[in-house]
Amino acid sequence: MTSNWSIPKRYLRLTLYEGQKDSKALSQLTEDMSVKFNTSDSVSGALNEANIVISGLQVKKMFYLATSTTQWIKNWRPNRIIIEAGYENRRGLIFDGSVIKGTPSIENADYSIALKAMAMFSDLTQPKSYTYEGQIPVTRIAKNLADDLGLKFVDGLKDDSITVSNYNVRNQNSVAALRQLAQMTGLDIYSSKGRLYIKKAGQNIPSGNVVTLTTKDIIGIPEPTETGVIINVRLNSSLISGQSVKVDSFKYPQLKSYDFFISTLSHNGDTRGRDWYTRLNLTKTGLGFY
Repeated sequence: MTSNWSIPKRYLRLTLYEGQKDSKALSQLTEDMSVKFNTSDSVSGALNEANIVISGLQVKKMFYLATSTTQWIKNWRPNRIIIEAGYENRRGLIFDGSVIKGTPSIENADYSIALKAMAMFSDLTQPKSYTYEGQIPVTRIAKNLADDLGLKFVDGLKDDSITVSNYNVRNQNSVAALRQLAQMTGLDIYSSKGRLYIKKAGQNIPSGNVVTLTTKDIIGIPEPTETGVIINVRLNSSLISGQSVKVDSFKYPQLKSYDFFISTLSHNGDTRGRDWYTRLNLTKTGLGFY
């Protein structure tokens, strides 16, 4: 009986690169370090973010990490950070981005640093211009922008009849161009884990797998909202925004008859504390707003 409800050992791997793809400055955590983290993911088009606090660092390492985020340093480049988390039997990527701020501190002779990171930050500093004349399918523009950003394109529309007329962008980065396209069309256009998704607002990703949440997945009590429900589950790195979700829990049978999709999610963890969960903001499919 206990084997069905036992929780596997937690897993965390934090990799920090010097620059974007060069030598690793911090490749693994040691036993005397502790880490707290929070990452965000949303269909709104907001860039994914991560906040990480690392404690137990040597002062030399802490100061290096703090100064490496200072943009006045000559030839400054944002350091890439990758976070993989979960459990020994189920783990994966939850964040890949650039460190944009580092705040050092000391408490009881314990050195720590708070890092703020953002996905696709390096693309924000590269303005470009795009010109499309006539009626152009939105999927074509989104695919071209995905290619510019080095992202794999996932077409959740499968419909070339949705078009825009004379789409022009002047001296903006690709991320801003995507936001402009989403505002013009009312579509969800967003990135997650190296992919660019496009879908109709209020709908799930048609090609995505349906996730079923059971009683043993859910932590605490679900919180009803105007558009759906907020649920905390065991940290699950495989979940992505826009994914279809069914709730099949004998504790909450009233949720079983509805179809939801993930409008926002956050992964939360503390290697020395209790937090190790994914918070899901689920929206009832078909509402068209959230």
